[in-house]
Amino acid sequence: MPLSGLPPAFVGVGSAVVGVSGQAAGMVTPPVMGVISDIFSFEIAFAALVLGAFVSALMAVLTPQAPASFRAVFGASARIRPTHDTEQS
Repeated sequence: MPLSGLPPAFVGVGSAVVGVSGQAAGMVTPPVMGVISDIFSFEIAFAALVLGAFVSALMAVLTPQAPASFRAVFGASARIRPTHDTEQS
């Protein structure tokens, strides 16, 4: 999802989600691969890495890259506006 497809108020949040997800994956993957190689074998562990790479590549190819087409796939309006409560009680 290109960040240009997000409303300006959500670009920071979208960028943070991508960054935190990448950091979490880098932290979780080594122990998981160690457990898989201990329980099964290194061949199975590397096969899991290859499968993950293929799934990631497939998702990257199938995800619409233009903001308008991305919004169309998910049924969002062409102009997403964040809701802010401007009235004070």
